Parts: sequence; C-alpha cells; structure tokens
Amino acid sequence: MSEISVSEASTLKITAIEGVNLSQFATNFLTQSLSAGVNNLDLISKLNTIAMDPQDDGVALILVNEWDEDNNGLTIGGELFDGSGNSRTVTLTIIIDEV
Repeated sequence: MSEISVSEASTLKITAIEGVNLSQFATNFLTQSLSAGVNNLDLISKLNTIAMDPQDDGVALILVNEWDEDNNGLTIGGELFDGSGNSRTVTLTIIIDEV
C-alpha cells in the first residue's frame, strides 16, 4: 500500500504519469482528498481504470513496472492544493523492485 503524508488537509490532483498529460480525464477521477497526517494513496486503484483491466482483478504490478519507461520508478506528477487555495507541484515515484 502506498502512503502520502501531508501537514494539513489537502487535495491531490494527478496531472501526468511518465510525462503523459492526463488532463483529458475527469477531474474527480484523478483527485484525492487528503487529511492532515498519513493517508493511503488510492492511485494504484485509479491506474486500474486507466489500464482498462478486462479481468476486473486489479492492475498487475508487472504492468505498472512496464510503464516505468526509464527504469527509475514510475514518475507521477501532480498538484497539491490546501483549503486556502495554495498549491504546490509534486512528483511521486513508485518503485517496484522485482516482478
């Protein structure tokens, strides 16, 4: 399970995966509300929808590993917004060692 920690309630919007712009997807699809502290990152389950999982059994880790084009972790870009309207660009990296 992937986790993300934030200092205050925030909203994370995923904007790109491995440099591919995801703006054509619905905003709520790639957006997650976060509470102050540690949160489970629901990105993997959302990748399941992007991958159009025909077996409806979840994204295989091997598929996520294949998306890692430069073999240094799956790079995910996003924006983190707080309740005051402040925002910050963030980069998340998911590394899968051996599949």
